[in-house]
Amino acid sequence: MKNTSLAIVFTSLLTACLPLGSTDTVTVDSVIDALTFTTTNGQTIRMIGLRSPVLTSPVECYGKEALQAAESLIGKEVRLETEPLFTVASDGALPRYVFLAVDTKRTETTGTGANAVETEVVDTKDIMVNERALEMGTSFPLVSEEMVYGSRMLSATKYAAATKKGLWGACTV
Repeated sequence: MKNTSLAIVFTSLLTACLPLGSTDTVTVDSVIDALTFTTTNGQTIRMIGLRSPVLTSPVECYGKEALQAAESLIGKEVRLETEPLFTVASDGALPRYVFLAVDTKRTETTGTGANAVETEVVDTKDIMVNERALEMGTSFPLVSEEMVYGSRMLSATKYAAATKKGLWGACTV
């Protein structure tokens, strides 16, 4: 009981020192596994709230597909956001929510007839990569409702399971 209380106090102190939801923008340099990548500034980042199929022997069902999805981030600029409940993994990796800005183009028309003018408009939307991995079925959730995006990520998992996306349709789960 004493050790549990100390652990809670220590975790609370660590969390209090971190700004809530602090963010950083980095470029993905290389992928270590389906959840972990390095940045061009030397950080090791682990996408929080996920457990992906392993690639070591024996390779788990959907492991290669999960890795390919992560590799699509190489060379891209991403925004990292902290989770107040977690600071650093035991191996030194930084657990983070990862966001990728995605541009979509659309055409807007103003005026009518001969006075009509078409303008291309670019909308930018942040996609949470962690949530997208769950939604696509490339990972299992390691999430609790207490996490900043816990409910959102659990909803993505329920969608993937219900629609048999990714590993939910290809593997015995």
